[in-house]
Amino acid sequence: MTTPAEEPKADTLPPTSGAASLIDGHYAPPPEDRDAKTWIRTSVIIQADPRKLYQMWRDVEAAPKWHEKIVEVRRTGPTTYRWVMRDEPNDNVLEWDFEILADEPERRIAWRSVSGDPKSAGEVIFEPAPGGRGTMVTVLEQFGIGA
Repeated sequence: MTTPAEEPKADTLPPTSGAASLIDGHYAPPPEDRDAKTWIRTSVIIQADPRKLYQMWRDVEAAPKWHEKIVEVRRTGPTTYRWVMRDEPNDNVLEWDFEILADEPERRIAWRSVSGDPKSAGEVIFEPAPGGRGTMVTVLEQFGIGA
């Protein structure tokens, strides 16, 4: 049994949110810029070395193992991939193609979608965390490109 002091204070995130953010522990929709593009930026410290984290992200076809909504990712060219995502609870299927624009081992991966939905571009950056506490992983993603 929990006491009132143990009850969570944050709002529950919506189950179908594609890009959620928290402000002071409460759900907030992502901001849009003047061109109606949505920007998401998030950073987290992970207690692992940059090489391991980079390898996980760079093994694009393995994304369904760690991303719960991704059903399939398959290589379609040297730097291009086809993604398939199931958006529950409506059971919608989204498919898109993206290409890797920059690949700096153990430091950074940048990409953009080239067809399908969602239309997005982004990058993931791997930096040593302060005090040798692992790796700071920062993801910056823009949605609505080409829209």
